[in-house]
Amino acid sequence: MRIVKSIYALVLLLAIGFIAYFGVQSLAYRTNYFGYLGANLLVLSAIVALLIGVLGGRAILWLVSDGYERTLLTLCAAIAFFGYINVYNIVFPISLERSFSVRIMINLAQAPSMTLSQEDLEKRQPASRVYGLRYKEMLGSGLATMNEQGYLTLTTKGWLISQLYLGLANVLGYKNDFSCPAMENCGDRGNNE
Repeated sequence: MRIVKSIYALVLLLAIGFIAYFGVQSLAYRTNYFGYLGANLLVLSAIVALLIGVLGGRAILWLVSDGYERTLLTLCAAIAFFGYINVYNIVFPISLERSFSVRIMINLAQAPSMTLSQEDLEKRQPASRVYGLRYKEMLGSGLATMNEQGYLTLTTKGWLISQLYLGLANVLGYKNDFSCPAMENCGDRGNNE
């Protein structure tokens, strides 16, 4: 019976964490509180995990009387929540915001007979908006700076991250257009299809 109560307490703590996280995330989206998602969602998930760890013991006091067991359960719940929610963050909100293919599919799904011309798609999601969102996120997260003339310059942090991606692409043999400064001279090197 004790193990059942412990599992129930763990599930309860995770459920409380998910409800709190999705509630705050939903509110932040609807009020346009987050300028960009990446770092904000990581911070939000860390805050909720910390709250589970600090306050979780009180929420399960009626289920688990042993203080050591309660502490262990809240610690496990906080770590599990942080891990699960960040897998969700990578898959859903960040890919939804950043994935141009997802945006095209949503536009097609919302169109009559799920069909649009390329011209109509480009009107719904102009390149300037796509680039503008990326610039805003890069500047906000400290990956780049922009001068008064509109020139972007990588920060040390941005350079390190770009080198990580280039290294991974090279190690994995990923066909890409990263090493092609002039797209018109690269043939199909950027085609991963």
